[in-house]
Amino acid sequence: EVAAQPDRRTRKLLFFLRIAGWAIIGLILGLGQGIRENTREDLFACSLGGLLGGLLGGSIFDPIASLFAADGGSLSRAVADVVVAAAIGGSMRLLQQKVVDDSGREPTPLTDILPTNSRLLRLSSPAAAPGGHGRHTPASPRVRPPEPVRPKAIPIPRQAEQPLPREISLPQRPSPASTTATKPSLAELEARYPDREEAMARAHREGAYSLSEIGKHFGVPASTVRRAIDR
Repeated sequence: EVAAQPDRRTRKLLFFLRIAGWAIIGLILGLGQGIRENTREDLFACSLGGLLGGLLGGSIFDPIASLFAADGGSLSRAVADVVVAAAIGGSMRLLQQKVVDDSGREPTPLTDILPTNSRLLRLSSPAAAPGGHGRHTPASPRVRPPEPVRPKAIPIPRQAEQPLPREISLPQRPSPASTTATKPSLAELEARYPDREEAMARAHREGAYSLSEIGKHFGVPASTVRRAIDR
């Protein structure tokens, strides 16, 4: 029993060391894959996925190896290595899908030394892709949108123009002579209306005399004539 305890402790120590070793290997593989993708998001996702895959694969390495221990350990180790590699690769791809592809954001270039990631080439404009060393991608042909169909103009029937009469008779204005002939004189208006103020007002309204003319005839100033008119 005393001899079995150190052996058990040794197995536990080897178990944890194997897990730590596979985690380090997964982290290194993830770093390499992230640098190869040349984006910061891929570097983070692949590094974390490789670390988690290494921890998972290292923890199941011994149970899987013990299942195929009949041939001396070569087959068991090969099968366990394949399982650990699948765990590391699957974890990296899963995190890459969740962190990079499903985020909907454009990845950030890592360095200009390595080739540009294909996702950046698809998302960037054809004129200049970031990190592409001045290489231009061929511009895709632009498809011209169809022109909107304009409605045809409906002809509006024109109304038949009525011919104008050749000669249009306009009402003739009375000549100034006739107007002055019918215009009553100031003396007639004074004789017709005994009230001087009424006569002055009638002379302005009916005879269309000016204030100065009326005042001169009646011998009063123009202001008196204005008061008589406004009365």
